[in-house]
Amino acid sequence: DFAARGKIPFATRLIGRIRKANRIGSRVWPIANALLQYTPLAGAIRSTLGFHPARTIPGFGPATHRWVARKNRADNLAAHSANNAMDQSSEGGFASRPTVLLFADCFTNFSETHIARHAVELLEAFGYRVVMPDAGCCGRTLISVGMLAEASRTCAQTAKKLIAALRQENAVALLALEPSCLSAIKDDWLDLNMGMDVKQLNELAARGMLVEEFLDARWQDHPRRPDIVPGNESVIFHGHCHQKAFDALSPALELLRLIPNANPQLIESSCCGMAGSFGYEIEHIEASKQMAELSLLPSIRKHPRAWIVADGTSCRHQIADGASREAVHISKVLEHHLLT
Repeated sequence: DFAARGKIPFATRLIGRIRKANRIGSRVWPIANALLQYTPLAGAIRSTLGFHPARTIPGFGPATHRWVARKNRADNLAAHSANNAMDQSSEGGFASRPTVLLFADCFTNFSETHIARHAVELLEAFGYRVVMPDAGCCGRTLISVGMLAEASRTCAQTAKKLIAALRQENAVALLALEPSCLSAIKDDWLDLNMGMDVKQLNELAARGMLVEEFLDARWQDHPRRPDIVPGNESVIFHGHCHQKAFDALSPALELLRLIPNANPQLIESSCCGMAGSFGYEIEHIEASKQMAELSLLPSIRKHPRAWIVADGTSCRHQIADGASREAVHISKVLEHHLLT
């Protein structure tokens, strides 16, 4: 037990604290992304982390929580500047919209930032005001590498900020984009020794949902119902392991079935083979590839023109590395087919 002996390897600490690394990369994202294209540096990063040279290193983008905050300030200013005060209180006015909290995970907030932007546009199309507080880390990577004491402290801080934000914003739900992060909130947090009232943690767990779960569960009650336009491509869907664990595949497929011509098909697959950092590591890459080749990658190759939907960041990277195909988050597909 590295943690018990106080000898946690440097690479393990880096992986566990990936949010800090992603935050730094996001702050200088154009420079960071350019440097990642410089082969010696990318190779040095892989070597430090013990990653295989064949694995691509995720890039960075401008922090989404800051974009959401600027967007909300602009919307508030526009509402206050409206000539008719009824714009503030009439149905559809920005200030009168129900609010949802969108969890700013370390992947879609700092790395694959386009995903969170699609989600915000999607939720706003259904009539919601989206708030994305920079509450902190869910602790998933810390838990995965066994840094449980640090995970407990980190998750407690995050939980307290989320509870405060839910109350301050009078939010109707806590929504997530990355299934592994939601799983941490709904499951792991209840088992960690976080020194918090378990009722508060249960409240967060009960209100936590993936974006597609929320849209499907409240389909009859959304403030707005945008039209859905037909697509020209079919959809194949790979479920993340944590999505399967809390039975969140059906809501995703139900929403995708609403898109004319999509004909979504669930890929009958097990784990994609990445399992967080496992599939990146030199000693595990062959096992990772073999798992992906059992059903996931062969199924993708059979559908060369289909949308590939995968909500998990590790799943998307496995597909990119193994099949040279882009997999997208469901938020992008749904937002793409909405006509507001």
